[in-house]
Amino acid sequence: MSIDKLQKELLTRRSLLLGAGKIGLLSMLLGRLFYLQIIDGKKYKTLADENRISTRPLLPERGMIVDRFGKPLAMSHESYRLLFMPDQMNYFKESYQILKEIIKIDKSYEELYKKLRLKQNFPLLLIEDLSWEDVIKIETKIADLPGVLIDKYKKRQYVNGPVLCSILGYIGPMSQEEQDKNNFCSPEQRIGKSGIEKQYDALLQGEFGYKTVEVNARGRVVRELETSLPKKGQLMTLTLDYDLQEFTYQRLGDMPAASVTLNAKNGEILALASSPGYDSHLFLNGIRTDDWKNLSTDMYSPLINRVIAGNYAPGSIFKIVVTLAGLEKNVVSPTERISCNGHVECGNHKLHCYTSHGSLNLVDALQRSCDVYFYTIADRIGVKSIVDMAKKLGLGDMTGIDIPGEKAGLVPDALWKRKKYKQPWHKSETMMMGIGQSYLLATPLQLALMMTRIISGKCINPKLHQDSVEEGIIKPKAYQVFEPLNISENSRKIVLDALNRVTNIEGGTGYRSRITQKGFEMAGKSSTTQVKRISLEDRKKGLHKSKDRPWQDREHAMFVGYAPVHDPQFVTFTLIEHGGGGGSVAAPVVRDILLKAQELSKLKTDQGQGNV
Repeated sequence: MSIDKLQKELLTRRSLLLGAGKIGLLSMLLGRLFYLQIIDGKKYKTLADENRISTRPLLPERGMIVDRFGKPLAMSHESYRLLFMPDQMNYFKESYQILKEIIKIDKSYEELYKKLRLKQNFPLLLIEDLSWEDVIKIETKIADLPGVLIDKYKKRQYVNGPVLCSILGYIGPMSQEEQDKNNFCSPEQRIGKSGIEKQYDALLQGEFGYKTVEVNARGRVVRELETSLPKKGQLMTLTLDYDLQEFTYQRLGDMPAASVTLNAKNGEILALASSPGYDSHLFLNGIRTDDWKNLSTDMYSPLINRVIAGNYAPGSIFKIVVTLAGLEKNVVSPTERISCNGHVECGNHKLHCYTSHGSLNLVDALQRSCDVYFYTIADRIGVKSIVDMAKKLGLGDMTGIDIPGEKAGLVPDALWKRKKYKQPWHKSETMMMGIGQSYLLATPLQLALMMTRIISGKCINPKLHQDSVEEGIIKPKAYQVFEPLNISENSRKIVLDALNRVTNIEGGTGYRSRITQKGFEMAGKSSTTQVKRISLEDRKKGLHKSKDRPWQDREHAMFVGYAPVHDPQFVTFTLIEHGGGGGSVAAPVVRDILLKAQELSKLKTDQGQGNV
């Protein structure tokens, strides 16, 4: 074979190999392009969109809470906050340093950067409640602040935090556990943590909206692509009268105390105050460590809602229950007289009265609150009948009020004691129950409810929400029908006549605190409840008198009253912890509140606002 022919064949072979190689490479390139654009195209389109498109949640405005006359109690006001967008994390240090030069930032760069890394799916809150001056300063530098956003939002505001905290409670940031349970959308999201805010959080919260925007490489918004507006939370109307609520809280002063006022006809709560209170605004952004320490270690326990969660021995107010139990069982006669010489024997013990009353009938005993009389008839009636009457009047069980955290109290019997202590019930315990001591416990709300049921003769329950709530929707107020109490009118009349004598006939334990205005008179029952047993040795030392003992060993002062006597419209119960005498300390507070309630009712009726 010639050399020329050999060279030509070699060249042809190389050309074929080179061509085949090029075709192979081109095929691989085309295959890869096909895979990227067709098969995996949606994935990379999404990644590209995420580089230039940002979806931001729009927080809804929380629903307003108003009193029975439409006065705002909790609302939202417009404010500004400073956010940093997580997709611009690389610019955070640069922006932080510029911001630090023009406005005050309390948190360090390291602290904020750590939060930014932990929550890369949500904007980082730098400052809440920006002043207008700071807004202007930031806006003048906004071109040099990549990732920084000034956001307008609605912030929760309470008309008077301490006055309303026992009812409204507060909102605050979600804990990690709450984020896992709830529909968590944004770190700025707030939920109800206590009170009405917690009970009806789903209704007040509203529905989130979303805004989709296109941003440039430095995080600046180029244009809005799509907006879904948030839906405001529902309006909530309470049965509360704010004017009476404010007066009640101020009347309690700085004392550890509780007071609740009900509509005697239907159980609507007109005022509910636990003192001392706290400022609900402290919790909006997560309470500071120092503030929490002050509240949680305060000896007066401001975080406890005493009206619904304070368990107290009811003391002499419980004599009303014992009286009704005896009358209904026909084992006590209103005309029977029992002699009181200052004490009664029970085995090896003496059960004391605060004085020697001499001979008394039932009405006298209630009017003057004689312990010996009620030791005697409680033993005769028996624990079972007393317990049955207490349950009928709403004691020993939760009332179902709209505020979370309610306690049930305790109405003990022999079965309870055997289960609890594995011990039998003793006669002395029944006798002590006759004066509202022993193991008995009740909340202020339960004792107010008890009086409301006696006055009305119906199984009334307390109500704080004026409208009806059905399947997450607030509907117009529905008329309530209450079941009869099944206590005879004669028995109720005997008790109410005696309670009238307590305040309006000289010698009654509340006579000095009576309402003297004609047509506004009140009736009621006082209670001075021991928190520590007074021994014989204490009596010899003269420590049986409240003022001679340390504050924490003094009796609780209580009074439950209603007014006006001729046609009861209002029921008020007040407790002053370690206050001393119920007739001298708690009764004047109840008098002032009941008088104020009647004056407000008359004033607002005259003004055409309707009855309180």
